[in-house]
Amino acid sequence: MEPKPVPYGEANCTHCQMTVSDNRYGAELVNDKGKAFYFDAAECLASYTLEQAEISDKAAYLLVTDFANPNTLIEVDKAHFLQSAELPSPMGMFLTAVADEATANKMQQEYGGRLLNWEEVKQAVRNNERPE
Repeated sequence: MEPKPVPYGEANCTHCQMTVSDNRYGAELVNDKGKAFYFDAAECLASYTLEQAEISDKAAYLLVTDFANPNTLIEVDKAHFLQSAELPSPMGMFLTAVADEATANKMQQEYGGRLLNWEEVKQAVRNNERPE
């Protein structure tokens, strides 16, 4: 059971139904049966996991795209998220994921904002916290 490449421009977001089009922001959930669900942004994946806890708790993979390496998926627990008003994500929560901490720190210096882990992302989405 492996993740599949996000079919940009073809798939609709499982959460909001918009076309998944920006290859710097896509996300994916692979359930325990190997079926892939696609999302246009980390915030849609986070919303879905909050609303569908029974599916996400059993998921084989929860993945977000590495902004620094478009089309490259990383596990949410290993991702570093920057929430910055300078980097608008497709659904307006301004969440950008990267694979490594050094890149996240460099982007924070350049764009401002705050660094979050996956649990903090879910909390921000739950509370609809947007950057100032």
